Amino acid sequence: MSITEWKQPVTGLWSDAKNWTSGTAPGANSDIAILDLAPDLYTVAIANNAAADRLALDSPGATLLDLATLAIGAHLQITAGTLALGQGATLEGGTTTLGPGASFLSTGGTLANLTWRGPIDLAGSNESLAFGPGVTLEARNASPHTAIRLGGTLSLLCATTLHATLDFGGTGLAALSNAAPLTLAPDSIIHLRGNGYFGSGTLVSEGTIKDITASAAFVFLSPKFFLNLGTITLAQGAELRAAGNTDWTNAGHIAINHATLLFSAPNEFANLGTITLAAHAALDLLPIPGATGNASNDGAISLDTGAHLYLAAPLAGHGSLTLGQNTEATFLGGAPDQKIAFESTDATLNLADAATFHGLISGFGAGDVIDLLQAPATGLNYANNTLTLIDGSTTVAALHLPGPYHSSDFHLFSDRAGGTFIKIVT
Repeated sequence: MSITEWKQPVTGLWSDAKNWTSGTAPGANSDIAILDLAPDLYTVAIANNAAADRLALDSPGATLLDLATLAIGAHLQITAGTLALGQGATLEGGTTTLGPGASFLSTGGTLANLTWRGPIDLAGSNESLAFGPGVTLEARNASPHTAIRLGGTLSLLCATTLHATLDFGGTGLAALSNAAPLTLAPDSIIHLRGNGYFGSGTLVSEGTIKDITASAAFVFLSPKFFLNLGTITLAQGAELRAAGNTDWTNAGHIAINHATLLFSAPNEFANLGTITLAAHAALDLLPIPGATGNASNDGAISLDTGAHLYLAAPLAGHGSLTLGQNTEATFLGGAPDQKIAFESTDATLNLADAATFHGLISGFGAGDVIDLLQAPATGLNYANNTLTLIDGSTTVAALHLPGPYHSSDFHLFSDRAGGTFIKIVT
């Protein structure tokens, strides 16, 4: 088959026959080449639907601008130059390979029913791209998987399993918008290097979500359901937030080091896996006025080195909480059946509804504090592994606190806010 070539390094329409060496506009069976004719900058514009079997773009100054639908039968090879998808444009079919000397730009385009080989760079705040049905991502050469850089928006229009490295680190507010279910495969990695958010569909992560840049802020903006089966790592002042009507479940591992994980009134927050907080990290579950939600822990949460846990909503479940050195856990809505272990010194447990707390408290020792918030207590008794707090003749709380304790080991102090400190007397 003869090759149809672009004749001159000048801007023109794909559909204009005089721009091609064959004297006719290419068709679905055409083998097309846009070669390095000169160092001039020029654009080959597709204003109406077009097709080719094979298309090679190898001209550093050329831009192939798709403003309609470009259908590829076999292969689109971009060695040099720019492939640009305009608003509403679609590239579909075959395999597209983006070489190391080429670039890709999309301001509202869609990929569909094709294999894409190479990186996708949407670093600019005005850049956006949609994945339609049948998109397969392949790495170029020996790379483990496709690299996608986001500063704009990547929209997923149908159920997708993504094998890729996503880098939220462009110049804008990066967004991964998935109206349809999205699964991040076990080999996928998301770098939170900048500000961004996940959209409103179902999201299952089997891979790794991590931050390596200080002060990055990332938001789960009302996805219907988020399930973490992989690993989330936050560090260096980063903030990860879940806002709005979200069912948020962790069945994997979350590690927070000098960072913040913040939930604003999710429909459901459930921890079935492990959450570790260290180096002044924070996990906060805050209600929005008028909102209702459920929170549960049937996994393990551990705090160390100045970390704090703040739960304004009731915490259900039968999980465990470990308090390390200089840590603080606050339960404003109650946590009736959690198992709480004091593992080091100078840890604080704040209970706003101590009367309903039936869980096991272990390891409580000198330097540790239990604060019965808004609950004055004037006396205590320790017997049968239970510390009973009273105010006059009224029982304030009965804490299950097994150990070699005696009543005389405990001392009560006012917390100066209407509640009571419980400490060990040494």
